[in-house]
Amino acid sequence: MFTRAFKKIVLTDDVPNLGFKGEICFVKPGRALNHLVPRQKALFFSDPLAEAYVTKVNVSKFIMF
Repeated sequence: MFTRAFKKIVLTDDVPNLGFKGEICFVKPGRALNHLVPRQKALFFSDPLAEAYVTKVNVSKFIMF
């Protein structure tokens, strides 16, 4: 059976049909690597800068899992 992997990201800007600035969401790896991260619209959740950004934007901690 084929399973898809998803990347956990933090949005640094509003993205239509995905979410708002500061939201944590899951996207396909291709969208994250080719579109969102290079255009600085998102950070990978595992990136050390992401935790500082989430704290700066005041996203509540219960969303992070």
